Amino acid sequence: MLFSFFRKNKKNIRQENIDKNKKIGGDIGYHKLEEWWMNEFTEEEREIVRETYKPFGESEDFVIDEGEILETSASRVHFLCFAIGGYTSYEKFNIGKKFLEKAESLIEEENDIINVHFVYHYGIELYYSNRDKINGALDGAIEYCKKQISISEEVKKAYLSKDKFLPTHRGFKQLAIIYEKQGEIEKAIEVTNLALEQGWNEDSERRLQRLEKKLLKNK
Repeated sequence: MLFSFFRKNKKNIRQENIDKNKKIGGDIGYHKLEEWWMNEFTEEEREIVRETYKPFGESEDFVIDEGEILETSASRVHFLCFAIGGYTSYEKFNIGKKFLEKAESLIEEENDIINVHFVYHYGIELYYSNRDKINGALDGAIEYCKKQISISEEVKKAYLSKDKFLPTHRGFKQLAIIYEKQGEIEKAIEVTNLALEQGWNEDSERRLQRLEKKLLKNK
C-alpha cells in the first residue's frame, strides 16, 4: 500500500506522573517537534492527544511523546497530516488545526507530493465538518479544496507511477458540492469538468450530466 510505513520503537511505559523535565520522546521527539508541542498546546490538549493518538498497529500503551522510536519511514509531514484525522470534531477542532498548520508550515521540506495532497485532504475534512459550528469554516474548506486541486496534476502522476490508479479526490468532489449548494452551478460544472478531464472520481461524469441538466432547468 502506498502510504504504509515502517517503524521500530522500544516499548512505551505510561507514567502516572510525568516529570516536566523529562526528555520528550515518541513521535514528537523523533520528529524534533518538542518546542512546537510544548509551546502551541496546553497541557490539557497534550493529555487529550496522549490518550487518543494511536497509530495503526501500535499497542494500547503507545504514547505520542513517550518512549524511543528507533526508526520510521514516515516524514514529519506524513506524521502530522495523518494525525489531523483524529481531531476533526468540534470539541477537538483546535487540536486538529494545530496539527494542520504545523504540517503546512513544513510542506517545503516534503519530497512526496502525495503527503502534501493529504495535508489538504484533512484540511478539507477539518473545516467542512465544522462548517455549521465555526464561523469561517466553510471558507476554510473551500480554500483547502482549491489548494488540493492546485497540485492535482502532480499528484495524479505520482499515483499512476506507483499504484496505477487514482483514488477519490476530495477537493474536486467537495468543492463541486459546495458550489452546487450555493447555487453556483456554473462553477460546480467547471470544477467537475476539470476532475473528469484529469480522470478523478468515478462519479464525475454522472455529476456533470446532472449539473448541466440543472443549469438548463434554471435558465
